[in-house]
Amino acid sequence: MKKLIFILSLLIAITTISSYAQHDDDNNSPYAPIYLTFTSINSEEYVRNGVHRCTLEEDDIDKIRPTDFSYFNSNGADAYFVYAEYNFEVLRTYRELTWEDSLYVRTEPVSFLENNNVIDIDEMFSAMTKEFTNTLQDKRVFFIDKNPDFGEVTRDSVKIYRVKYYGNNQPVDDVVYEE
Repeated sequence: MKKLIFILSLLIAITTISSYAQHDDDNNSPYAPIYLTFTSINSEEYVRNGVHRCTLEEDDIDKIRPTDFSYFNSNGADAYFVYAEYNFEVLRTYRELTWEDSLYVRTEPVSFLENNNVIDIDEMFSAMTKEFTNTLQDKRVFFIDKNPDFGEVTRDSVKIYRVKYYGNNQPVDDVVYEE
């Protein structure tokens, strides 16, 4: 019962973030931003209860090597995100561009963490579900990685990644995937 109340509270918080969150520079999107913070796991071995961060191979549509963020927890809720700087001229030859293609990194004063509704997902790993990760679809998702190995949160500033949500491991069209 406590878990259900926690999940419902979390969903309500996410839906009301738009009224509290700082406006993004990219106001072309009709979707409210969601700021998520965590301490990433930077290892070759995937374990449950963490956000794994790794650099992917560069493709012809990329300006730099993309960064993959994969969320896994013991409840079986997986979610996949990517940060990439796309070469729009090349990407346009493959498909039509969308608002989700404009990804970037920005630096804010460390007070950003106190002045905005930032959700710390390190504290909620056990309660996250596939249904929750579905709520991130069609949202502007921003990541703040507190892992000291990357040095992105300092006494003075914080780096914020605009990432693209690629989905989760929930079955699609009644197709069941085995883990």
